[in-house]
Amino acid sequence: MFEKRLKAFSLIELMFTLAILSILSLLALPKYQHYLKRAHYFELVQAAYPLRLSVELCYQSLGSLAYCDGGKFGIPNNQTEVSDRVRSIEVLGGQIVIRPQLKYGFQAEDDYRLMAEDLGSGRLHWHASGGGVRKGYASK
Repeated sequence: MFEKRLKAFSLIELMFTLAILSILSLLALPKYQHYLKRAHYFELVQAAYPLRLSVELCYQSLGSLAYCDGGKFGIPNNQTEVSDRVRSIEVLGGQIVIRPQLKYGFQAEDDYRLMAEDLGSGRLHWHASGGGVRKGYASK
């Protein structure tokens, strides 16, 4: 007399679930890819910090940024093929330019630039720019 009823999902319910998951993953994928690029780009930003300190020391010694170039006055030499993510590092006149390797989706124009502005009285203010900053991989 008593029938046992099987409890399971119908084919329609499974199709709706798959459709919803597909739409959510399509929306999340671009954000995830941008997050991954930002994580890879962070190595370029980190490579600028020691150079920034050496440029500040050069500026303190000379009182000008004009001669604060790579390989002079305690600033490390300009380098190429630095790491898996950093293609080159240059310092010229106190401006730091770091270029990424052409992998992980980066282009040649996705460089990271730090430019020092002389505020007078021995103080510098740094501005970040470059293609990577414009694309949102690093903050200004």
